[in-house]
Amino acid sequence: MTTLTDWENFYVIVVGRRLRAQKTYEPVFEDWLFHILLPFAAYAALVVSACAAQLIRVRLFSLSAGVVTAALHWYSQCLGHH
Repeated sequence: MTTLTDWENFYVIVVGRRLRAQKTYEPVFEDWLFHILLPFAAYAALVVSACAAQLIRVRLFSLSAGVVTAALHWYSQCLGHH
């Protein structure tokens, strides 16, 4: 995921350099917004959401492991008292 967004950010930088290097057309705010700022923000949001999903998955796995451990402990206690 990160490698893909690295290439996408690299492409945004290339587009920005080409946009700035043009001599026949002066880019306006909309050009910068739709070809540089918004794609870069979208790719950054993609990276952040992927990292957040990874964090949530690790936390959910830890929570479920704790629940299973507690259930096994409770079950073993129930077997020991009969």
